[in-house]
Amino acid sequence: MVDYLNYQGLELAKSLLIFSKGEKIYKYDKQSIDYLKIFGGNCFGNGIDKKSYNERVEWVNNNEEDILNFRNGNLIKKADSKLLFIAFCFEYINYHNSLFSNETSYISHFPIQLDATCNGYQHLSLLTGDEPLAGHLNLISGDKNTKPNDFYDFVALKINDYLISQLAEENLKLSNSASDKEKEVVQKIESCERLLKLNKNRSLIKLPIMVRAYNASKLTMIDYLKEKFDKVIVNPNNDKDLIESMNYLITNDEKVLFVDSSNNKVYLNNKDFVLLVNTMEKIISNEFPKLNEVNLYLNEIAKICVTLNITISWPLPTGLNVKQYYVDSEAIRLKPFKFRNKTYSIKVSNGKVNKRKQIRALMPNLIHSLDAASLCLLINMFYQDQNDFSKKINFFAIHDCFAVTANNVTNLIKFIKLVYIKIY
Repeated sequence: MVDYLNYQGLELAKSLLIFSKGEKIYKYDKQSIDYLKIFGGNCFGNGIDKKSYNERVEWVNNNEEDILNFRNGNLIKKADSKLLFIAFCFEYINYHNSLFSNETSYISHFPIQLDATCNGYQHLSLLTGDEPLAGHLNLISGDKNTKPNDFYDFVALKINDYLISQLAEENLKLSNSASDKEKEVVQKIESCERLLKLNKNRSLIKLPIMVRAYNASKLTMIDYLKEKFDKVIVNPNNDKDLIESMNYLITNDEKVLFVDSSNNKVYLNNKDFVLLVNTMEKIISNEFPKLNEVNLYLNEIAKICVTLNITISWPLPTGLNVKQYYVDSEAIRLKPFKFRNKTYSIKVSNGKVNKRKQIRALMPNLIHSLDAASLCLLINMFYQDQNDFSKKINFFAIHDCFAVTANNVTNLIKFIKLVYIKIY
């Protein structure tokens, strides 16, 4: 039961959990009540979570009757996070019922969850002082009528613009290209055309873009993209028209294609995925050159440390000193029992530095360590604020998602800002 029912579990587990200690929410505390309403709008989704602070509050006010009578199913059947939205409805009923009592407050155990925007990129933008990137990641302050920015949507729109530009460029090349290059150019043109037909929505590109902040390879990004597609094994004898339309040479018995599950008419091959990932890379590099600079800098630091065979280390504002030193290992086969022929293979360190891992892992380890330090400092600020380290606080965190009761959301936002100021 404990393995399943935890706040890092599935939506059902999260929707069933509340804080053990109740907190007083004063009925006149409009800001705290508004944060409850905003969380309800976020759980409902359907674009409401992309609206401004005031628009989300207004949506809850306009739909109050269906929230209080949520069992009629009018809102639940449309909600993106149905179970969390039901949990919100129960809490909203708790608040609404308190309005008819003589008490000035009501007791809430309900966790209000706040998510960061592309947290890895947030740390990188603060680390490099990249103000344009910070703006896309909601680190630049706005008022309550400002809609939150969505970094993934921004990149998705840029992908289309880039592909249209690339298509025009390749068509120009085709008219001037030598015969030996013609086939290559035609393939690039057809690849651009297929990708332009593809629905490049937020959910498709989110994971590959997210892991890029942690120095993920292009192959890893391609693998994440392919997870969103259905794999199709094409038989050359039965599907010759399809293979020819995809510029496939019939040299093997089978060919693997990937079909967009939301649009069965769009088939992609491996070269298309390479082009799509290269396009994402170019957009991020061109729009935010400081990301490339910090990546190259960290890679060079790692290469120097590898050459000198020394540990890469860095201090954190929490006082922890991080040390990174990956070593290679060798497989040794053992036969522990004389009366049995079975052998076992174990990996043993050979003391030699693993160059590839040292270079590839520095950026993600640095960002994750800064993320962990932020969380430690945040918790410490909560305890310092109440001047009693023995008193429990209602708080949980899942990576870049923090949860507190509604009366503590204002403090949570203030403390996160102070933590980032302290670090950066």
